[in-house]
Amino acid sequence: MTQTTPFESGDTNEVPAAVFRAMGAIVQQMPECEFDRVAFAQMAGGAEIELEITSTENATWITNALEEHLTRCHEPDMTYTGESIETEVRGYLSAEDATALINDC
Repeated sequence: MTQTTPFESGDTNEVPAAVFRAMGAIVQQMPECEFDRVAFAQMAGGAEIELEITSTENATWITNALEEHLTRCHEPDMTYTGESIETEVRGYLSAEDATALINDC
């Protein structure tokens, strides 16, 4: 992970620092992954996670890890989109899922 910054999506509210800490704890468990950027945005009714990752393999890995982490609490409502070489993974979390991350399951 080379950089952690808030994601600017037109919404001036940032996700609470607790979400950053919870997500940081998850990505720190993934030493094999190289992240160009890890970012978060407050969304209506929840939060958005945006990861820019250097390979499709890592994108699959982080997607699975996030789902496993949240599924320990309940069934998450997340969707992801990805592209090939410069992979971007976006995770859209409901307010309940964002709270689960804050509470770190």
